[in-house]
Amino acid sequence: MSASRIPLKKRISPEERIRLIENWFPLVQSTNELLGWNLDGSKLEELILESAPHLRCCCSPIEAYTVLISYYVQLTQKSDS
Repeated sequence: MSASRIPLKKRISPEERIRLIENWFPLVQSTNELLGWNLDGSKLEELILESAPHLRCCCSPIEAYTVLISYYVQLTQKSDS
């Protein structure tokens, strides 16, 4: 399996993981509150780690919100099945 196919949360160092979470948590938390997702801290971290490859490419908050909503939908579909 190539490195690009390994989920990001399994490829990054603990330091990078912490940095990702610290950088994106405020935006993810405000989105969670604004849209009424009611996710707890661990689910918010999971959302950050799953969506990080696409969040890194975002050039605006609107793009980041779009990515987060898309990954939120994927997470809820996974947990429903």
